[in-house]
Amino acid sequence: MIDASVFRYTTTMRQRLSVGVRAFRRDRIVYRRETAAHIDWRRDGPGIVEVVGARAAMPLAIPGVRIPGDLEEFALEMVPRPGADQLVMSPTGGGLAWHPLLEGGEAVYTYAIGDRAEIRLPNGRTVRLIELRVTPRERDIRYVTGSFWIDEETHGIVRAVYRPSREFDLERDLARIDPDEEDDADEVPDLFKPVKLDVRYMSVEYALWEMRWWMPRHVILDASLQTGPARFPVSFEIAYSDYVVEADRHGLPELPPVIRQLAGDPTARARPFEHGVTVVVPDSTTLLDSPLLPPSIYDSGGLVTEEQLRELARSLGALPSLPWQTERPRFAWPWQLGRGLLRYNRVEGLSAGARMDVDFGRARVDLTGRLGTADLEPRGELGVEVPTLRRVWRAAAYHRLAAADPGVRPFDLGSSLNAILLGRDDGSYFSASGAELRVTPAPGERAYYDARLYAERQKDVDRRADFSARRLMDPGWRFPGNIDADPATQVGLAAGVARSWGLDPAGLRWGLRLEAAAETGDYTFLRPGLTASAGFPLPGPLLGAVEVAGGTTLSPDRQGRPGSPRQSFWYIGGPRTVRGFGGAAAAGPDYARARLEAGSSFPAARLALFSDAGWAGDARTLDRADALLSVGAGASFLDGLLRFDLARAVQPEIGWRLDLYVDALF
Repeated sequence: MIDASVFRYTTTMRQRLSVGVRAFRRDRIVYRRETAAHIDWRRDGPGIVEVVGARAAMPLAIPGVRIPGDLEEFALEMVPRPGADQLVMSPTGGGLAWHPLLEGGEAVYTYAIGDRAEIRLPNGRTVRLIELRVTPRERDIRYVTGSFWIDEETHGIVRAVYRPSREFDLERDLARIDPDEEDDADEVPDLFKPVKLDVRYMSVEYALWEMRWWMPRHVILDASLQTGPARFPVSFEIAYSDYVVEADRHGLPELPPVIRQLAGDPTARARPFEHGVTVVVPDSTTLLDSPLLPPSIYDSGGLVTEEQLRELARSLGALPSLPWQTERPRFAWPWQLGRGLLRYNRVEGLSAGARMDVDFGRARVDLTGRLGTADLEPRGELGVEVPTLRRVWRAAAYHRLAAADPGVRPFDLGSSLNAILLGRDDGSYFSASGAELRVTPAPGERAYYDARLYAERQKDVDRRADFSARRLMDPGWRFPGNIDADPATQVGLAAGVARSWGLDPAGLRWGLRLEAAAETGDYTFLRPGLTASAGFPLPGPLLGAVEVAGGTTLSPDRQGRPGSPRQSFWYIGGPRTVRGFGGAAAAGPDYARARLEAGSSFPAARLALFSDAGWAGDARTLDRADALLSVGAGASFLDGLLRFDLARAVQPEIGWRLDLYVDALF
């Protein structure tokens, strides 16, 4: 907190708020806001906040940037108040979290001394800092775990890195925080559940100015919001610089309430916000181009460096582990659509599942069982998940219906609706029974990777379902047969890593994805693949997009035979590879494909023309006549989050196909 002896200070403030959406092909910005201001604060007023830069963007719906409309109220909230707590926690125990330094905090927290540091100033003074590590006695959304650096002389917090002891879950925690709002959780449609907020870290850091005053330098929040299957990373940053500080020439004021509260004074009450602060907002578009703002609102870098962010993560990672704590089991049922427990395909028919989750604090255990109405084969999975700040480890034993081409997403809600209504099932299926160890990034991590070590028995499965709304109009219609999977016992390692650059929907964007699988057992092979994509402006109000991909299979057994089982082939066909064709239109140990588009630049609703080409098979017998070719027109909404395509296959067969899917390239 700021020393209460500060009578006046001036500083430059810069702020950025960003909300994005995570998707398989590329990340997008939902909302971003940046503000810059000069602050002249005086205890006795009048204080002035002069806004010198401000802009906001909603790239999914509106092109370009604009000046936010609530600058006065927003700027006031960014003013540091001497004597006040900056930790976004209530000193009286209510609000977001229980303050760990309140009197009586030992009832809910344990404390340990961590590192020590000394700062030797040019005037000969030595500032000694002590790290206090705080761990809650139980995992509760109202308690935090964190590292707090304290000035040994003033007892003020000069650096804090902390996070809630666990993620916020709307259905579990809303009643604990606000019992009056408990019924609001029931009003959220099941399609958008679960609703969770995982705060990865919050940080408040002070800098010593003029060898005397600790003044705020950075305030950072990094979180991830989940609604159903969608995840939205959220970041909030404030940076203060160029302080000029004046002391009170007439003596120190009364201790501020927050100091008295932390010292255990029960009579302390919060004072109202300081009087006489005026916000000045120039009526000018120069706010959009302020030199204090980044060159572009779409810049990927924030107000703090990547190294500083990694240091925050290391500080939290060095804290003691949270206690083991068993919570009441939670159940999910097939009619809760956001859980993915209800699906329809040509093997299982209508498959309904149930899931039980038990949270033990340091680990989570889940048990899922399901049964299909067509094949009547029970399937299930038992998993143990260990989340950390940077990644999630998961071990599981399973008997599941697996997809030979996971890229077509045959188990999501859209694929199930296509199957039951249109009689279209692009999935290629086989049975897999075994165990796996998997590691993925923690929610909110900017990196994308997925690594899986597994041992499993793979078997063939037959088409069992024949019902679809299409059959009501054509009684002779049937789902096409499934692939003929090869029986195999395999041990393998599969990994994928992706990276994208560029966030401007009307600018240059590009990305790479590398994936590889290595297996041994009945078959021994290595299967690498690479995908590259780019979006770029064209002359006039037009945009272009291109994607190329290819892969092969390397095997010592590949002498006159594929070298891998059929379920490990490369598959093309469908809206995410070659439009105009169904799933598994072509398959083989090698493949190559390309997509080219040109369309309008308006991100909320975009029209495009496209052409796709692809081939899959054995490269030793490559024949151009086997290539799949298509042309078509499409409409995308919200910068490709929702996409319609009408495609016409022109080679080797002719036909029309209409697709609706999410997360398109363009």
